[in-house]
Amino acid sequence: MMNFFILLLALPLFAGVQDPYAYFEEMEAPRTLEWVKAQNAQTLSYLKEIPEREAIHKRLQLFSDYENYGLPVLKGERLFFFMRAKGEELHHLAMIESEGEMSILLPSHPKAPLSSFEVSGDGKFVAYGVSESGADKQVWKFLNVETGEILADEIEGIQFSTPIWCAKNAGVYYISFEENVIYYHQLGEERDLPIFEVRGEEKQLLLELSRPFDNILLFEVITGWSRDNAVYLLDVEKREIQELVPMGKGQYHYMGEMEGQLLFLTDEGVSRNRLVAYQSGWYEIVPENDKTLMEAAPMGNRIICNYLEDCTSVLECFDASGQPCGRLPLPGKGSVTLAGEAPFFAYTDVMTPQAIYHIEKGLYFKPDSEALSGYVTEQRFFKSKDGTEVPLFITHKDGLKLTGDHPTFLYGYGGFNIPITPVYSPLIATWLDRGGIFVSVNLRGGGEYGKEWHE
Repeated sequence: MMNFFILLLALPLFAGVQDPYAYFEEMEAPRTLEWVKAQNAQTLSYLKEIPEREAIHKRLQLFSDYENYGLPVLKGERLFFFMRAKGEELHHLAMIESEGEMSILLPSHPKAPLSSFEVSGDGKFVAYGVSESGADKQVWKFLNVETGEILADEIEGIQFSTPIWCAKNAGVYYISFEENVIYYHQLGEERDLPIFEVRGEEKQLLLELSRPFDNILLFEVITGWSRDNAVYLLDVEKREIQELVPMGKGQYHYMGEMEGQLLFLTDEGVSRNRLVAYQSGWYEIVPENDKTLMEAAPMGNRIICNYLEDCTSVLECFDASGQPCGRLPLPGKGSVTLAGEAPFFAYTDVMTPQAIYHIEKGLYFKPDSEALSGYVTEQRFFKSKDGTEVPLFITHKDGLKLTGDHPTFLYGYGGFNIPITPVYSPLIATWLDRGGIFVSVNLRGGGEYGKEWHE
């Protein structure tokens, strides 16, 4: 009887299933484009009739239009960074030399905006990527900083990685994504030299190319959908390769070099990550604790560790041996990103657009923005169905009583080990400005409390 029932259910499959919307799979087909155009017109005809639309649009523009600065890269006396001026939509590559005036090195083009850049060790050349129409694949070009000349050299086929300058600043190493090969490009030469190719039965991808020492490259390899990765060192002169981390041990991500030590953030054997080092052998620098380690950077004689403590950033300092040496003050409870080995970090929260701070000197770049004053953000915890404490942030006008009668924007996300932390958004700023309440819930599945919270 059961087999007969299954057969009845399966019969429609053999009769064929009608799919009147199959043509949507062809995104650029005329029929699809016409449908999208009609839907947009229908939506806009409704939105245009909303009385508050123009007022909302003006406030949204106000909260979106401000000077924005990216994390700086320091080479000698030269500081390189992306910046977007007030009234503009695209960011440009800028430079400050010896604490002088800021100058624009490279403007962005609307059809091919700047996506990333790498500065040579002597600060005389910049390799920069452009992304045509938002494509993942980038074209990399080269700028002579001192003359302003854009060189004839171009590299295509780079995706999800950036080139690394060689020790003599005469060229770059890069990963060809489609070929899975590390190449060397010498400035002025047409033919690039293959350095290393990944081979194997399983599909493996080269990622995260670095150069910790003069002629030594470091790179990561991933296989399939595994979260774990392998790590290798490659002597580019001898063409000798050394496996530092075999596949399957855990995640190992290179954080920088300090006094001959190669620093790695890893989740091997722990839930909230720890900092380990390699120098002729492996040893632990900063063990796991009750906070989640997100990144670390060697700065001078200190290691700066960026932790999440109940979903907001804290910066703690350690010496080269891993001994704690204090916590750095932050402007509030928000989100921090380190600038690698340069002594800077970026800070933002729900009411504060990204600002750049110097580790020693404090505020360095402050966005010229319409400030959101008179608002508060508070963190609360509630119990999930199984009793787990789940955090949330509530942002509202100071003094507003949370009676449940006010319009509330509730946002929740938990997935892919991605932590959701307080950051500025012009959309949320506009919502708050019009009397709304914003609630952000840190659902399980994210990375706020480590591997166990994610899984």
